[in-house]
Parts: sequence; structure tokens; C-alpha cells
Amino acid sequence: MVTYFRCTFTDQGSDFWKSSGGLYEAVTDDGELEETENGLTKKSDVPEVCCSKSPEAALLGAIQNRQATGTYYLYETGATPDVDISGASSRDFALLEEVRFRSESLPVQFVKYDTVQVPRKAVTDVQKAYGLGRGRFSTTGVSKVKDKLERVLKTGQYPRS
Repeated sequence: MVTYFRCTFTDQGSDFWKSSGGLYEAVTDDGELEETENGLTKKSDVPEVCCSKSPEAALLGAIQNRQATGTYYLYETGATPDVDISGASSRDFALLEEVRFRSESLPVQFVKYDTVQVPRKAVTDVQKAYGLGRGRFSTTGVSKVKDKLERVLKTGQYPRS
């Protein structure tokens, strides 16, 4: 069974149902970004729940979003997403291994996968990798952080270097 991962900042218990989503970048059913005539990315009018294909990618996305140390909660689901944008060549969708569940597929059930303590060094590394401004980031830097987060999930320790 293929599983997908979502990271939260609050403990949702051993399992929970996610019944509402947010509005993100608009993507086609084929996973391509929808752009305006000016080349800007459209905002979706369809509520979606974002997930990742790996726990470290979900954790990376949550740290990048929250920008804080502390406890993060990882959940998994065996539900099939509506859109897979993990192959998109723009933005950080590939690094985040992003998939989305659209409103018509909600609610989606999630089961607790792991609880992770995120140290200051992890947050600092994410900030440096994403700190190029105006939506720019270091692909190499983000990949290195993601590898370190995978080690955290396996060993409980974030590498110092």
C-alpha cells in the first residue's frame, strides 16, 4: 500500500479525519501550475489538503511553513490523492514530494506515524536554504536539509554538520 504523509503542529491523537483544505497554487489535474497571462501562478479556488510522498518531505514543508522549533506530529494515509505535483519543475513541489487531495475527496483519514522534536539547527538550516528571497531557494540546500530530516526520523538526532 502506498502511503502519504502530513505534518501538523498539534497532536491530533492516534488518528483524525481532515475534512477541509486550504487554497494554494492552482494546478491542473495533470499536476501543472496554472498561470495568468502575465506568467504569475493562479490561486486555486478549490480547497485542497497537501501531503507528501515521504515523512521527511512532509516535515520539511511543515518546518518551512512554521519556522519554529518544537514538537511536530507526522500522520500517514493510504488514501489516493487527486493530484500529484511532485514532478513539477517549478517551485519546491518536487523537493516536498507534494500531492493534493481536493475537496471532493475529503474527508481523508490520517493515522499517527511519528512525533518529532525539531531543534533550532534544523529551523536555521531550512531558513538558510529558503532564504534567497522572492520565492527562490537553494535546491541543493533544501535537499541536504531533507536528508538530515530523514536521519532525525531514523535516529532521533539532527546532524550538527
